[in-house]
Amino acid sequence: MSGSTPMRVIKEAINSADRRPWRTLTVGLAVLVMCLSVFVTTGQSVGVERRVREQMESDSARLISITWRQMYGGIDSAAVERIGTLTGVEWALGRSPALDLINSSLPGGNPCPAIVVVGEFPPGTIQLNLGRFAGPGEAMVTAAGTHCLGLQQPAGTLAPAHARQAVVAEPVFAAVGRLEVREALAPIANFTFLRTHEPTLLVEVFILANEARSIPDITEAALRLTGVSDLTDLAVTSSAAMLELNAILERELAANSRIIAAIVLVAGMGFTGLALALSVGAQRRDFGRRRALGASRSLLMSLVLLEGAIPALLGAIAGTTIGIAALALIYDVASDLAFTLSVPALAIIAVIIASVPAALTAAYRDPVAIVRVP
Repeated sequence: MSGSTPMRVIKEAINSADRRPWRTLTVGLAVLVMCLSVFVTTGQSVGVERRVREQMESDSARLISITWRQMYGGIDSAAVERIGTLTGVEWALGRSPALDLINSSLPGGNPCPAIVVVGEFPPGTIQLNLGRFAGPGEAMVTAAGTHCLGLQQPAGTLAPAHARQAVVAEPVFAAVGRLEVREALAPIANFTFLRTHEPTLLVEVFILANEARSIPDITEAALRLTGVSDLTDLAVTSSAAMLELNAILERELAANSRIIAAIVLVAGMGFTGLALALSVGAQRRDFGRRRALGASRSLLMSLVLLEGAIPALLGAIAGTTIGIAALALIYDVASDLAFTLSVPALAIIAVIIASVPAALTAAYRDPVAIVRVP
């Protein structure tokens, strides 16, 4: 035994596991339960944390809205271009107060809501479905606007419903395209969009940040660039509060996940350590004979550690497979690669650590006292 190679030791550990199925099943089931418990509890928390992070990176969560609060006046339309040049800003778009618009070819038609928009239409958020984008003196309708104005196609002459509207100077607008407004700009999806020749005072500026975490800095800079002397005339709506709540939620979820995983691992270590200690106690005469025949202490320790590690490996594979399936079927959460690999690795390491006392007991018992016949 003193000249045993690593492969012979591994083979002997496998044979020992086969000869003592109760121990193999006990350790394997313990590791299976450890992995499955961590996946179902901690894995769920990890999945929730990832979904929250993904939601915080959506367009709606990264949107900043600066609104004019007073009845008269507004934000200079040139502010949209200035804000759009800020670092970390994906796009900026301003809108005027709403005005009533009618289809000139339908006398007595219902007035429909319209707004003047300033700034480039953000790709992905405003999509052109038919026709072309509007230039000065032209209009673009949404599905709701098409229905309200009685247009079969995005073409025709549109006019303010009242002869005197302070918002625009143009007497008519030519409809040239149909838009679909998505997600972030859903609040203005039912308006007809107008482009004007003259600068227009704005009542709202929409800003999309590249990252949710940059919202506070962008908001502060954008307020300065509005050109409004009294910032109390402006109201800001953003997900900054949601971002702070998200950070707190992530910390709480991470802390709870670590606590649950630690409890499961410690409990599993205790259980498998006890099972291996009982197994070594039952084999004490066998280990004593090995020592008397020249087996080294390191060999016996390796043998006991492998007798714990081999069923732990099998249990970890089974527990990980079932855990991934449980996450997908019960919680509709996909486990990421790092988490999937770390759970079985930690479980196997925990079993190996729990095997050390039993391995030391097997290696350092007095062989003469064990094999002595009373």
